[in-house]
Amino acid sequence: MNRKTVVKNILILLAFVTIAGCVFGVIHYLDHQHGTEKKSKYDTAEPDPVCLYLGDLEYEITDNIKTYLIVGTDWAGSKPNAKHYHGPMADYLLLLVINKTKNTHGFVQIDRDTMTDIVRIGEDGDEESADIEEEQICVSTWFGKDLDQGLYNLTESVYNVLGGLPIDGYYSINMDDIGKLNHAVGGVTVTVEDDLTHKDKALKPGATVHLTDEQAKIFVRSRMDVGDGTNESRMRRQRTYMDALLAQSKEKMASDKSYVSNVYNAMHDVATTNIPGNRVSAIANLIYKTEPLGIKDIDGEHSEGKLDGDDKEYMRFYADEDSILEILTELCGLGEGREY
Repeated sequence: MNRKTVVKNILILLAFVTIAGCVFGVIHYLDHQHGTEKKSKYDTAEPDPVCLYLGDLEYEITDNIKTYLIVGTDWAGSKPNAKHYHGPMADYLLLLVINKTKNTHGFVQIDRDTMTDIVRIGEDGDEESADIEEEQICVSTWFGKDLDQGLYNLTESVYNVLGGLPIDGYYSINMDDIGKLNHAVGGVTVTVEDDLTHKDKALKPGATVHLTDEQAKIFVRSRMDVGDGTNESRMRRQRTYMDALLAQSKEKMASDKSYVSNVYNAMHDVATTNIPGNRVSAIANLIYKTEPLGIKDIDGEHSEGKLDGDDKEYMRFYADEDSILEILTELCGLGEGREY
């Protein structure tokens, strides 16, 4: 693998860092899972196979994988210290999949409007008595006693959407901190596609702009009053930001060995995560050894409808299970489908 390819591999993990804030701390969790303890060296028993359930068939995961959910939240609810807590919405969801068998890594971008069963945990944090309703996946973080429980609830919702794919950890920053990330990387230059001039006159279609921190927040976050107002359009704009970040960071990464650590450290105090450690050098070494498979988008259908008795119309996204199957077969390795 040549130096150019190696640099590109590392940058892909930095990429959306763009919303999740320096995801390099994520991969350090490779040998830790929710609620599991390290095995004794004398324990030779084979673990039970992990299976996914998509459609009417069961698929065994054949490869050794780890998965980490990277989240960008938006405080639509109360703030963390409010008397009556409601969490933020999960506006950006990116699942990182590390395949240790095939030495690859890839991402799955999940539409925040994806419909799935949500556990409506109360402020007391009691999951046993909570109702379950079909809602947009972004609502998952609204429920629970605190942000950590809301994020764990989100991992359970992603688990449901992806047919029972285990999620090994989460790493989240608030979308308000996109400007801080933009500042940490020295700004990002993009070509504007959508008309954002009602928010900043410089952000007109066709213009090439080196985004200020405030412009970066507008570019990445704007949705309802831009274009067709869909999250699909915003996801495209987020991809534009990511691609520009990759291109501009190549030279910095190649010439400054501390670049990744500096960005990670700049975002550390605004991150919420259940992943211990921030061993940036160990993470970088892992990325040297794995091939990037890029970011996968799940196909599906968008429609509008009312949710939970609300008179307002909301956008819904129904993920296509065949698309999920194709993506997870590539990233995780899946056996032949069988009836269950």
